Amino acid sequence: MDKPKQGLFIRQPKILMIKLIIVGLPTYSAALLTNKMVYVVPMLAVALLFGSNLNEGSTDETDADFEADT
Repeated sequence: MDKPKQGLFIRQPKILMIKLIIVGLPTYSAALLTNKMVYVVPMLAVALLFGSNLNEGSTDETDADFEADT
């Protein structure tokens, strides 16, 4: 019998790395180039918004859930 996995693990490491690059690269470059927080904070917000909405592929699960509810 297989024991269930316990502890922390990364389900999708490739997607995680892409998100880290999307958030980290623009934010870090804005910090290095400008040395002003006034540009870093909005860049961080935009990069987080974009990175959090990145999915590995479009699935129709939400459509199926919506249709099942109606």
